[in-house]
Amino acid sequence: MHARKFIFPHASGEAWGVVSTERLWADIFAIKYNRPERHLPASVWMSLFQQAFDAARDFEAKSIVCRIRSDYEVAKFGEILKSIGFSKKSVRIEYRAEIERLPLDNDSPMRWHSMRDLGWSVDNLVSFTEKVLEDAHDTDPDEKIEDTIQDWLRHDELTNGPDCIHIGFIDDSATSRPVALVIAQVANATGWSRLSYMGLVKQYRKKGLGRWVHLHGFSMMKEQGGIHYHGGTTAKNEPMRKLFIQHGCEFVWEMEEWEFSFRGCIR
Repeated sequence: MHARKFIFPHASGEAWGVVSTERLWADIFAIKYNRPERHLPASVWMSLFQQAFDAARDFEAKSIVCRIRSDYEVAKFGEILKSIGFSKKSVRIEYRAEIERLPLDNDSPMRWHSMRDLGWSVDNLVSFTEKVLEDAHDTDPDEKIEDTIQDWLRHDELTNGPDCIHIGFIDDSATSRPVALVIAQVANATGWSRLSYMGLVKQYRKKGLGRWVHLHGFSMMKEQGGIHYHGGTTAKNEPMRKLFIQHGCEFVWEMEEWEFSFRGCIR
């Protein structure tokens, strides 16, 4: 498991400051920290963040992200990240829902097949994913599609493999072309669930199909035994934000998203 935790304890043994690093997917890592309910000097937090950063580097991360909640002393933690070398990238909005209460994709105009059903190779999926990512929100041009796909196929803590990757068609005719992609994964230990990616080929966006892609993701998570859904998008992605609300997901919090990239750096 690619994760480490760093703790500043009180004399009583209670953890007053906790910062951790963990792998999100492929070679992308996250630094996370507990809500600062007690005052700790900035130097203490700085030490914990630096240790987490060093651990991610030791795990050979190519980029590290850290999200600062709007109610978590944004200015202070932003300065800490900036001093390490992070840059603020975007503002993210997060939502959650209990999967048993989410709507499903009954009566969908789309037809879905898994990567396994279609007999697609990784090369087939890379080629199609490139089309789905064209001019899409929430994409990083520096990330290798192949690495992300391998994480969908082999993640060691979430459901994985070709059955977690579904490709959507408008119909099942012989001439039908794939137009949508959704990947759903569930934590085996807790039932925590995510849509690792969802999207439409460029020419099929803004046609009302996005809601059906989202709903199919819900159906996939339910079939995999998911319990709690947690998702989010950038603040500027208005269509996706509307889908979360339309489908009964609860706003959780707003976050600043910071990133450090090792690409082009000499370690």
